[in-house]
Amino acid sequence: MTQATHATPVADDHTLSPLRALGSLTSAQANQIVAGLSSLAGTWGIERHESCDGHLSLLVTHTAHDTTLLVERDTRGIRISLVLGDTVHPGTHQYASTSNAVSAIKDMAASPTIHDMRKSA
Repeated sequence: MTQATHATPVADDHTLSPLRALGSLTSAQANQIVAGLSSLAGTWGIERHESCDGHLSLLVTHTAHDTTLLVERDTRGIRISLVLGDTVHPGTHQYASTSNAVSAIKDMAASPTIHDMRKSA
């Protein structure tokens, strides 16, 4: 099966990735999520990550302690996973829209439980 290939700007350096993974966040989705999380600035940092095969994801990292959320998309929707050490614990829920994903990330960021999970790992 042949997949469509197109160039997508990577981060702010304007280099181009030759392909875009079909299950990846789109640049527009990543931008919408980043904009939706602007209220977390200062406490949480957001980093765009694009792998060599064009898979775009976001890493949302707490600035004061070692808590990271991985935001990615597959064919079923947007998924938010907790990263503990070197292990990704995939989220069990898929979000159909960026606004639903943003709401979930904000809820997770405000929850003291996420910090307790980090301490117990």
